[in-house]
Amino acid sequence: MYKSILVFLLSVFFIGCGGSAGSNKQETSVESQSPPAASKPSLPEVYLVDKTQRIAAFIQLTNQVRYFHPSDGASQTKWDNFTSYGIYRTAITTSQEDFIATLRALFATMAPNLKINGQGSIEADTLNDTDTITFWSQTGYVDAKDMINSVYKRVREQRGLGYWRNLFDLDTNYQASLASSIDIELPIILAMQGSKTLPESKALIAGIQDYEIDTRFTNSYARLAAAGQLWAVLQHFYPYLDELDLNWSNELSPLIDSCIESTENCGMAMRKLLTKTGDNHNYLSSQHTALGDYTLPVSFAWLENKAVVINKTDETLNVEVGDQLIAVNGIDIDSIILEKSAYSLRAENKQKSSVVAYELLRGQQGQEVTLTLKNVNEIEYQITLFKTENALSTFVATRSMLSYENSDKHRIINDNIHYVNVSELEGSEVNAIINLIDNAKAIVLDLRTYPNWQSWRGFLAHFIDQPIHSLPMNKYQYSYPNQHGSTLIDVPQELEPATSIIDVPVIVLASRYSISQNEHALGYVQDANIPILGESTYGINGNVTRIYLLGGAENTGLEISITGMKVTQHDGSLLRGVGIVPDIAVTLTIDAIKKGEDIQLQAAIDYLELQLQP
Repeated sequence: MYKSILVFLLSVFFIGCGGSAGSNKQETSVESQSPPAASKPSLPEVYLVDKTQRIAAFIQLTNQVRYFHPSDGASQTKWDNFTSYGIYRTAITTSQEDFIATLRALFATMAPNLKINGQGSIEADTLNDTDTITFWSQTGYVDAKDMINSVYKRVREQRGLGYWRNLFDLDTNYQASLASSIDIELPIILAMQGSKTLPESKALIAGIQDYEIDTRFTNSYARLAAAGQLWAVLQHFYPYLDELDLNWSNELSPLIDSCIESTENCGMAMRKLLTKTGDNHNYLSSQHTALGDYTLPVSFAWLENKAVVINKTDETLNVEVGDQLIAVNGIDIDSIILEKSAYSLRAENKQKSSVVAYELLRGQQGQEVTLTLKNVNEIEYQITLFKTENALSTFVATRSMLSYENSDKHRIINDNIHYVNVSELEGSEVNAIINLIDNAKAIVLDLRTYPNWQSWRGFLAHFIDQPIHSLPMNKYQYSYPNQHGSTLIDVPQELEPATSIIDVPVIVLASRYSISQNEHALGYVQDANIPILGESTYGINGNVTRIYLLGGAENTGLEISITGMKVTQHDGSLLRGVGIVPDIAVTLTIDAIKKGEDIQLQAAIDYLELQLQP
């Protein structure tokens, strides 16, 4: 169920963003899979509470080796199994000396020339510029499950050492201090002999083969491994990390503590970690976050700084559209919104609206809830309801209402003005619609909901007389852990004019739910100096990255979405968590929702009629 919910939501709202219309096929590392022998014992459960710093150091080192050390042994490692086993081994160490010796033993076979506190298993030979070497070439994070469809790249390249030095001008070893007084020197490149890396390496076998490793999220070692991997992917690959007002390294220990406490606390802590990124593409699909799939037969939205009723699925209920929500089960609504905002997965600009429309009343089917509301006459009343409706479907209906989603592709508003719902067009329909608006004196273009790539580009090309450009878009080349020495890669996109140009007054509609490719299209609209009317958009663009933890949501693990590309406003300022601000602001009102009036479309018509006056 969780998998189907994620796919549905991402397909209609989050995925297919402005970064690219296609994908690149890349070779990537794939962890080998083999079922554990049923006769082996499970890893013993041990006390973890006072081992946080050592576990943190192990998780830091594990993921640096995993993503940046190019040895054959690291590439062949089953990382879920290894990380769980390593956490267990870390937890049973009895002293700092024992801990350091354990780390060296764990990584000795897969990374023999890794130095931990000044000592490695072997000393590697000095490299010459003519030597063939290998290193990880990475533009963004690529999960093994997305190796075919990702626009990002993760591949072990083979080049001459001289090429490396000319390209990166960086040290071939990465030095860092980790938690629990651990210092490392990690080789980022390795020599090649034929098809093998030098020094010779292999995945850890001794010790780990004696156990059946439980990689379900309910297992304490496995969930620590999953949470640590999430933290590390963000640490190493999240393109907005430098913009966040926090020290990301300090986020690991609290995350570990929550995951030691319980499965439920771990899932919620991962949501809170994601929320701190301020990434409005964030999504987490899992059965372990305890939010629930059901809600009430009454839906709410954040309008005029209030949580108000906007719809009810049972017309017999004694509640009216526009009534204000005051409390839930006697708890003040402002307190609930503040609490839930911390794990809403949204940036501050969308936390209240997201919580009220989706997170506020989620729970288990049949749960009883007592609401305190205030009607238009300022009279408070209470009503008791039960959670009977699918929460996601209710949210989608709310989003459709607040973005005035409709199936009209074209209609004539009056003798002069035509309306085109660009978000509803298919690429094959563009020419036919262009013919229909041939006699229009002015045109409203609706981009309030998610558009088709070919249709909006094909249609917008008829309203420009010179090339226009996207919002600035960038990927990063990641060669070192912790984004050290990362290189910005510009991803320019432009749109050429069509052969036939429509030169009449035009205005474009945007909504609070215009997200990602919506905003990508609106960035072109801005560059064309076409006015935008409506509300500030969602505030995130760039191709989505998926992270599959412990096999993904379909295998009782987790599936996570983040943005893998950095996109800004045209002037270089923040788009993330801000959105595109319309030239003409028309904010939705409670009265308009009650009356079912599209005040944004009417404002656009009024604007165009003014443009048409002599």
